Amino acid sequence: MNSYISTVSKLSEDVISRIKGFDRFNLTEEQATLIDELIPDENLRERYIKNGLCEVPPLVKELIDRCLKEDPSIRPTANELNNTFLKWYRPNNENDNAEYRKQCKEADDHNSLYFKSKTKTSNTLTHVLTSKRLDVKDLLERHSLTATDFSEIILKIQVTELNL
Repeated sequence: MNSYISTVSKLSEDVISRIKGFDRFNLTEEQATLIDELIPDENLRERYIKNGLCEVPPLVKELIDRCLKEDPSIRPTANELNNTFLKWYRPNNENDNAEYRKQCKEADDHNSLYFKSKTKTSNTLTHVLTSKRLDVKDLLERHSLTATDFSEIILKIQVTELNL
């Protein structure tokens, strides 16, 4: 477990709830001051400004950064993206995605510590939805076509419209 995870676990739910709506790329002076007050640890504050509230595996972050480059020649091709995803999700052998799996595990561990929810979900039934039964027989009788009606519609079509 890395030191970042143990540092992050010190953030309270109150701090997380107060900063989770911030756009870390465009912080106002007021938001930046609040972050300085709420996150006194300099390393943690820098990591928040760099990464936001959740940790993303570095391999994924690098790929995203390349995709967002202004110069199209730097961006990965569709084929390269496909090969990368196949390597990550359908490896030919265990070593193909070992680093990716390791980084994902670290990010998951970080995020699970970071976003521990203190609220428990309840399986208590709170709403019951019902629907009204439709009289389908009446509906079909009013809108059904007879064979005669259908024949009349077909006869109205001109032979020239059929594109034979």
